[in-house]
Amino acid sequence: MNLSLARLLLFFLLWPTALMSQVYSDALITAGGLKDASILLEAWARPLGSSIGSGMCNGWYSTARVHKFPGGSISFLLSTPRAPQSEKTFDVADLNFSNYRISPGQSSTISQTILGENTSGPQLVTLGDDPFIPGLDSNLVLNRFNTPGGLGRAPSVPGLQLAFGLPSNTEIILRYFPYPNSQGDFRNSLWGFGLKHNLNQWIPALKSRLLDISILTAFSSFSVKAPITISVDPAYTIVTGSTDFSNQNFFYGVKAFTTQLTASKEFMFFTPYFSLGYNHIDSRLKLSGNYPIYQDITRTGPDAGKGIYQTINNPLDINFKANNALRSSLGFRVRFIKVCTFFMEYTLARYRVLTFGIGLTYR
Repeated sequence: MNLSLARLLLFFLLWPTALMSQVYSDALITAGGLKDASILLEAWARPLGSSIGSGMCNGWYSTARVHKFPGGSISFLLSTPRAPQSEKTFDVADLNFSNYRISPGQSSTISQTILGENTSGPQLVTLGDDPFIPGLDSNLVLNRFNTPGGLGRAPSVPGLQLAFGLPSNTEIILRYFPYPNSQGDFRNSLWGFGLKHNLNQWIPALKSRLLDISILTAFSSFSVKAPITISVDPAYTIVTGSTDFSNQNFFYGVKAFTTQLTASKEFMFFTPYFSLGYNHIDSRLKLSGNYPIYQDITRTGPDAGKGIYQTINNPLDINFKANNALRSSLGFRVRFIKVCTFFMEYTLARYRVLTFGIGLTYR
């Protein structure tokens, strides 16, 4: 699919909503299905926050030098993470399901994560109570579905960045990306801020600027909010509780913190740099609002055969385990036409990241 960068980003950001329709509309039919759908969704989406956060932790500088007051710069950057192979698949057989079962005859139980290939995984069946057999059992196959595929690649993380020189060899950095708001109630945002401080003034041996050395601390945040619709047909169901399903929303957020020690050396228009640091990344996935959860089937009376549903509020809130990782980066900046710059950086960490950008700089 040949999409522009903006369309590709929007496609990626809306894709989890499509997953809600695929997995939850099929799976939220029993209380056990709610639990199982959450387990499946967590396994599928777990690497996404680490990938996005790794991109958010990059591109904060292209030299260890700081802008002199009142100088500054503006730049556009793009970070492209590469997930390790272990983050692209998971084994459905390792998940502790209650009602889901792997459909007989599947050749493999390996499924793709959101960062894996765009191919469906093994077929699962949802089991429930057969109303024609006395007592409670799990003999009735309520539905069949395949585990979802992935995006085929880790999404790139863009950013627009402003840097301002402050007194005392310190620089403040602001990051933002204005995603186009063309999807109705769909909302997303990316922002961050950082501080960079030059250490040469505190190290007598470096005051001659054989090398520039600085320390950076930065925090950034990314979030997606979108309405979804999961409801039941009132002609065939009985709902206990609220029947207002208009307040359903999907939320996904990533927070990333990084601290890095950087050294650079300027050779006329060319500046290579090297850094060592540490990343801390958290992510969260949440479904808010009212959702119909299947409980049983009416067996007698005028409503015989109708499904009985109970309304559950805010059924899902997953805080993914933090991804903490040491990192090292090697990069360079080229200055041309005095105020224009181009930089490229490669980061070695659990998620390897290639970052490049262009900008205008003054002082």
